[in-house]
Amino acid sequence: NNETDRAVVMAALASTDLVTWFDEETPLQLIAQIRPDILVKGGDYDVESLAETALVRSWGGDARALPFVDGHSTTALVRRIRG
Repeated sequence: NNETDRAVVMAALASTDLVTWFDEETPLQLIAQIRPDILVKGGDYDVESLAETALVRSWGGDARALPFVDGHSTTALVRRIRG
């Protein structure tokens, strides 16, 4: 799924306040500007080692990683479609 498709799905969730993109290597500047209460990363990140985590926690927020769910990747979806 391309980033626009993923953003549309995320934005449709009632619990989501903002979906955006960034061009920098890390989103530190954007996160500092937005100051989210919760930052969510994919399960391929070690959240505890990220500078973003320390930044969000500096104002009392939290950072979490969502675990991968086997069989629900874009690759698996394409494989099922192609049959």
